[in-house]
Amino acid sequence: MVGTPPQVEQDRRRGRSSRRRVLGGAWMAPGAGALLAAACGAGQSSLLGAAQQGSPANQVRPPVTLMVWENARFRWREGASKEITDTLLAANPWLTLDASVPAGNAQEKFLAASAGGAPPDTYNGGSYWAQQDFVDGATISLEKYIATSKTLKKADVWESLRRDVEFKGHMTAMPYAPDTRIMYTHHENARKAGLDPEKPPAKWSEMQAGAEKAFRGGAGTVERLGWYPFMGSGGNYLWMVPYWQLGGETLSADQTKVTFFNERAIEALTWLKKIVDGNGGWQAIDAFRKSHSAPGGETVMMEGGTTFLHATLSERGEQFKQKAPQMQFTVSSYPLPDKGGTVANYGGCHTLPIAKGSKNQDATWLFIEHVTNNENNIKFAVFNDRVPIRESSTTSAAYTQGDKARSLQAQEMKKRRFVIAAPGGAEILPLQDVVTPFMSGQMSLQDALKERERQAQEVLDRYLVKARSVTP
Repeated sequence: MVGTPPQVEQDRRRGRSSRRRVLGGAWMAPGAGALLAAACGAGQSSLLGAAQQGSPANQVRPPVTLMVWENARFRWREGASKEITDTLLAANPWLTLDASVPAGNAQEKFLAASAGGAPPDTYNGGSYWAQQDFVDGATISLEKYIATSKTLKKADVWESLRRDVEFKGHMTAMPYAPDTRIMYTHHENARKAGLDPEKPPAKWSEMQAGAEKAFRGGAGTVERLGWYPFMGSGGNYLWMVPYWQLGGETLSADQTKVTFFNERAIEALTWLKKIVDGNGGWQAIDAFRKSHSAPGGETVMMEGGTTFLHATLSERGEQFKQKAPQMQFTVSSYPLPDKGGTVANYGGCHTLPIAKGSKNQDATWLFIEHVTNNENNIKFAVFNDRVPIRESSTTSAAYTQGDKARSLQAQEMKKRRFVIAAPGGAEILPLQDVVTPFMSGQMSLQDALKERERQAQEVLDRYLVKARSVTP
């Protein structure tokens, strides 16, 4: 969300619980006023002016409690995030974080709370719905804050992340936890199939042949998968990776037209159907996944059920190293079309907006600016196997640390894409699943692409009309 895209579904599937925590900082130590000044940057809001100047007024300023709706996997007072927010709270003794994970769909709850006049100050949003929140009047433009920030420059942020959240050139939320997908090869299964796990498939034809060689079963039955292209985080939306490799885009350059009913999409999905059919077929694969303790790709791989898996890099730390430390695997890029193509990557992103109804907008920006400054964002990315939001940081030694997989992410962020991120993005999301109607036999490939594109365009058109009256 931010992932099979909404991330909340994945978190619920993994059984993460929601709990509320209220934490604050100690009174300011000598010299902490200078730390606050560094965190805020010159020209920050008048709310923080006294503290920037080291004035004694900072000692008696009114307390502020920020309500932050967080994601279950990114708790601001645990792990590396606690180290990050500890320094914020120590430098600002008037500030308290009221952090909790909302139950259910976070965006729906945020919009409802905004309509009721009592939203959280910020919340863990998805990059593909950030513009929709803004057009719906629930969040504000961040431009006035970015313009005076000494730690956040818009041009430093990855272009694809900015594109997701920018409306009419205005950032509507700040990315903080991007991710990318990576290809895992299960060593033991590959060797059993006569494949070299250290030489994963580099071309579509190699992938198709390797997946069929590693498959155990028959038409309509599965004993072990070679590869199922829609099993990692992103699910049925992962069809877009080979489509992007062929040069396809889901939106026109001006973000007014949905553009996936075309020959590139037909070519990509035709190849993916060959992979599915060569691994027992759609229905058989679905039944096989459900026979495992959980149908998610990481579980199926840890239980030996697949040789290849296309999933987030973070699975290795969150799942593999924790639950199957003995499992050996190789990481690599998604194989390219034999005729040539562009390296592309499906990457989600968690974001932090500022609620329009927040009574603490300046303090909320202080929080956002602090947790996403260069040092803290790298620390966060390393701890959570995510990607830094700045292009220069993603290629830095401080982030990659000699890790092949992180270096691979840095390269593939250059053509990172996600599901359609535009006004109406949350409503358009399910309409990008052309895999289900096609693979299940409900519709022909051409009809599935044509009909889903038409439906997605209707939603986009409706929001674009609404967006004309919105002034950032």
